[in-house]
Amino acid sequence: MKKKYLEKNEVIKVLPYYLIGIGLIIFYLFVLYKGIAIDSCREYKLYYVDKLLEDWPGYGGLEYELGTPVDFDLGTASPVRRRGKGWGPLETEGCWIEDEAVLYFSGLPTDRDLMLTISLQKITNNTVIRINANEKEIFRLNGNEAAEQKELSAVIPPHVVDTEGALQLDFCVDRTITQTEKIRDDTGIMIRQIVIK
Repeated sequence: MKKKYLEKNEVIKVLPYYLIGIGLIIFYLFVLYKGIAIDSCREYKLYYVDKLLEDWPGYGGLEYELGTPVDFDLGTASPVRRRGKGWGPLETEGCWIEDEAVLYFSGLPTDRDLMLTISLQKITNNTVIRINANEKEIFRLNGNEAAEQKELSAVIPPHVVDTEGALQLDFCVDRTITQTEKIRDDTGIMIRQIVIK
């Protein structure tokens, strides 16, 4: 007749294997949880997890001190590392935006208005420029009046910056090409420098 239950000696021999198996299952579930609920800095999430940054800025690399120029030309000692998707390559005079481009900032004050100043190197005719701060439009410039501009300014209201001082600037460039114009590589705007005060 077959035994239905293990004897006491056999249970003692098998018990460590069951405990090791249960321990491995708990460890595996813990590793899965930590992989889903990543607790890391904003730079790590934007670059490695979400893949939204062009360059690795380093830990704390998106922190911004008010009044510090963010340069977009190759001649600068420290090239900008807060660019998201949509930027052209850095050139000696600046960086082109042809469609949409994103910049990320951290550590901004949330209790007062901020002034955004953008120095332009080049801008093509019939260009419409929109700037959104954390998905709220803060600036718009239409048509041919844009071609005359060398500097753009916009106010960033305090309610736009999130509670942790993070800001995402979206630059949207709409270029109207007439039938007589030829589409060129350098359409849109070329930004030389950005300052937030």
